[in-house]
Amino acid sequence: MLKCCSLVSLCEDQSPGVEDMVSVVQREMDNMDSAIRDAVEKFTAMLENSRATDSGTQLEVNESILGTCSELMAAVRLLVQRGAELQKEIVDAGKGGSSPREFYKRNHRWTEGLLSGAKTVAIACQALMTAADQVVSGKGKFEEVIVASREIAASSMQLVMASRVKADKSSLKLTNLKAAAKTISTLTGTVVATAENCRDKVVMAGSELSTPYPYHTSFWVTYKKYIAYNADSIQLLKFTLLLTTSFLTYASFNNLTHYEHFLINQSLTFLKTHSSLSQYFILNQVH
Repeated sequence: MLKCCSLVSLCEDQSPGVEDMVSVVQREMDNMDSAIRDAVEKFTAMLENSRATDSGTQLEVNESILGTCSELMAAVRLLVQRGAELQKEIVDAGKGGSSPREFYKRNHRWTEGLLSGAKTVAIACQALMTAADQVVSGKGKFEEVIVASREIAASSMQLVMASRVKADKSSLKLTNLKAAAKTISTLTGTVVATAENCRDKVVMAGSELSTPYPYHTSFWVTYKKYIAYNADSIQLLKFTLLLTTSFLTYASFNNLTHYEHFLINQSLTFLKTHSSLSQYFILNQVH
């Protein structure tokens, strides 16, 4: 009877219908590492290409965006390495006399969380790479880089939380993982700040850039003229009206950034203080 039970158990373990969880976990970890490596290589290639073809504000913007994104990717890669070290420690400490496969199956919820975290990190890295590529080529928006970088921070934290559930609280490897996650959080803030700063540079550079960034070009060119113009209040009002009407034809008020809200509110305040002139220019469509 004991021999039969052992035979049944052996058949179940080797059943082709049940995938080896060790292989599944390793595959997802490899996919995550591959996605990060591809992103780092892509950022390096984009930066080299930009340095060879761009100059001035455009090169400065591209170097800033790609540089900070590359630093974030390097931090994510370190997080993955720290996570793999902790994962091995957890499995080695928890499996006892059983195999790693049995440990993963026995702790399937933890394993699922680990796999989900790895997949999310890989997807987020690819999203950041795509967003940065689109911005550098003049086809994307800086907000997309901001969103993608924050998604990396969130997915990295998911991976950390999944790992620490089974970890020894005094583990040095867990401490190293937390430190890596903190670095990612800091660098995410750097990417966000850099993207916002680069967006403002693009705004002020306007049509001088060789690659037209998709930021309501007519509005920003008009705003540059509005800022630079130093004439009487009637001419100033004309540019304010152009500023307001040009912008509102390109975007709904709900989709404005804080900076754009500031600009449009400044314009509306000016219009209110010159209400009679405003009505005259609006009714007569003076340009």
